[in-house]
Amino acid sequence: MTSARTPCSFTSRGTATCLFALAARLAVAAIAMLFPTGARAAQPAGPAPLLVDVDSDGIADSLAVEIGYDAASPRTGRVFVVSGATGQTLYVIEGSEPNDRFGHSVRIATVQEAGPVELLVAAPGAAGGLGRIDFFSAASGVQMRSISAPQGARIGMAFDVIADQDGDGWRELIVEGAVEGNPWQARTFVFSGRTGALLATRAATLGGLRGHAEAGGRAKVAANCADKVSSTAQK
Repeated sequence: MTSARTPCSFTSRGTATCLFALAARLAVAAIAMLFPTGARAAQPAGPAPLLVDVDSDGIADSLAVEIGYDAASPRTGRVFVVSGATGQTLYVIEGSEPNDRFGHSVRIATVQEAGPVELLVAAPGAAGGLGRIDFFSAASGVQMRSISAPQGARIGMAFDVIADQDGDGWRELIVEGAVEGNPWQARTFVFSGRTGALLATRAATLGGLRGHAEAGGRAKVAANCADKVSSTAQK
């Protein structure tokens, strides 16, 4: 269950009771990691890779993204993970579709409480441009599950992992996207980290959450939540 210190949560029946509790944390989080094209090599050239221990050997491993390695498909991406202990490539995960922008943003997180470390990779160009977020084992690179865009929406430009909102022991994903309209309308979606089900939709971007946080912090966020969040979860 959500702790008493968390001012915004969802009830066990999925009804949104207030704005997302971790808006202030999201305000200072790095939301997207878009790496420029690197040279095709065992470990891509370019910016310093993300360092994280994916195989739990106590030594930080290198995780880097390369988008545009294929001249015939310049927006296709892949993720490299290289052992910090041996320098050997642990695995390479390639996007499943041409120009899917696989790796546009990535996260390493323990989504399930006391569960395995997972690698989460967004591909906003997947599914014909609707977007998708894939979950992989951080230790092996094996795909575990995916989150797809809700009907009439697009996702994948930015996302983060937040606290458990529905009491199932799994952390959730907050994802920036848009819904069909003229013009398209910005939305922030909350998805179950366990099932990928859509829990709630808010008519704002992650940048909007940053604005709330900067204007008054968590107290202001909580005070203004009641009319800002609409639940789409089934009761």
